Amino acid sequence: MENTIEAPTPEKIKIQAVNLLEKLKQGVNFAEVMKSLPEEAYAHKGKCACCSDGRFEPEDNKMEKAGLAGQGILLLFSLDELKTFVETMRNNPDKPEAIASHVACGAAGLVLKELQARLAKKESIESILVWLGINNLPETADELGKIFTKRLAEEVGSDYYHMEMQESHDHNESGIIVSSIDFDERFIKVPGQQFFNSSSAQFGVSDEYLKTELTKLTEIAFHHGKMGMESAKYNPADNFYLLIISDKSQADRLQRIASEVSFNPDFSGKIRVKIFIKK
Repeated sequence: MENTIEAPTPEKIKIQAVNLLEKLKQGVNFAEVMKSLPEEAYAHKGKCACCSDGRFEPEDNKMEKAGLAGQGILLLFSLDELKTFVETMRNNPDKPEAIASHVACGAAGLVLKELQARLAKKESIESILVWLGINNLPETADELGKIFTKRLAEEVGSDYYHMEMQESHDHNESGIIVSSIDFDERFIKVPGQQFFNSSSAQFGVSDEYLKTELTKLTEIAFHHGKMGMESAKYNPADNFYLLIISDKSQADRLQRIASEVSFNPDFSGKIRVKIFIKK
């Protein structure tokens, strides 16, 4: 079944959004579903580097969401890679028009907790604070997320803004869209469903970083979302999907990394890896 929804754009262009999750549960081939989408779904649009969090999308509705966990905040633990990441993004002719932080960011919370633990053990975090341009670690994850994202936007030369939660709701992600090419997720987004969005592969991150990002996002779904047994939406028959959308150049790499994440015993064999190679 397909649902027609209005794309949230000022022009109010109608998008024929495919209920991807329903089709996957019916056993429909992922690649066939993606082939059925119009070319507009893969057309280049201005990007907003937003968090992977499925509850948020760019405030400028003409932008395509390029998701990264915490806008890349996990890279604070690898400053050399963060420097390369910034340079790659800055010099990319397709660099994000905007980079946005958001309230209640799980990735920012993980980073704050780790930095606090290092301070408690009398370990130095000075190099991280220097990059952030601050003298002391902030007290809240929201503040840390804003500081990191503002600095990233300044370094890249993109606009910055912060997103608040429009309404209180829990994580409801059924998988992660892992894309190395332009893709507008509104073409597979129907009401009541969420997917994480990981577009990190578009910005030259390492295999290790990407594996960490996909693992942390999956952990959020299993510990704070519908995949967790404590969730009111928990269904033991549900799988969690790592859905790769790529060209040939990165397809093997992304499939290998996603497969490694799927083998993590913490996820109880519930991860399913699917791939679509755009020609």
